[in-house]
Amino acid sequence: MTRTHIHKHFWHYLLLGCILVGGMMSYFMVNTRGTRMGIIGMTAVAYFLWGMLHHFHHKDLHWKIVLEYGGFALLGICLLLTLLY
Repeated sequence: MTRTHIHKHFWHYLLLGCILVGGMMSYFMVNTRGTRMGIIGMTAVAYFLWGMLHHFHHKDLHWKIVLEYGGFALLGICLLLTLLY
């Protein structure tokens, strides 16, 4: 990624950062196991939706991209639940 690309899409990446930081902060603020699992799932869904909107905005949303974001979201859920529980 070039510096111009990051500047051009600053708000997209700021929103992605807010989703991830918000998910982490929410995770550490609660103590119940079920709620933490829900936060992990909701953060993954938010990441997936962010990816869909980002690519839709750039008019390059294809089914391969949908599968890629869905796969990474599921991989993140599986890895976090395996490592943390």
